[in-house]
Amino acid sequence: GNWVFGCDICQTVCPFNRFSRPTAEQDFWPAAVDVAMPKLESLLTLTEEQFERRYSSSPIRRIKRARLIRNACIAAGNWGHVSLIQPLSILLEDPAPIVRGHAAWALGQIRGEQTGKHLENAFELETDPQVKSELEVAIANRTLGWKYDG
Repeated sequence: GNWVFGCDICQTVCPFNRFSRPTAEQDFWPAAVDVAMPKLESLLTLTEEQFERRYSSSPIRRIKRARLIRNACIAAGNWGHVSLIQPLSILLEDPAPIVRGHAAWALGQIRGEQTGKHLENAFELETDPQVKSELEVAIANRTLGWKYDG
């Protein structure tokens, strides 16, 4: 789905929370909507420095930038909107293989015309075998028009 980070699902299924009641206490409200629910594009374009600045005192910091961006790539691929082709294509050059591989997967899910050239260019330059494999599947997915569920 579009879940990027958080343990809210844990709160939903926790048996102890069946006794909880909604509160109007403002201390439990998010400080800002863009912090609680950032736009996918803002996460996909997050540099290491921006990540450190934005999440230095947040639990998100412990998963580090690469895993947060990986999660954002998955959400982007699940959404499949062409507006995310550009930030995802830039991530094909990210230093972290986990980010490059998930950006490739996400681009393979998007049916935009531009995705093919980005994936093919990245395939030619990629040296990591796992990322190269993900690029191969994304290219096939895009050219054959089927959705890979692996």
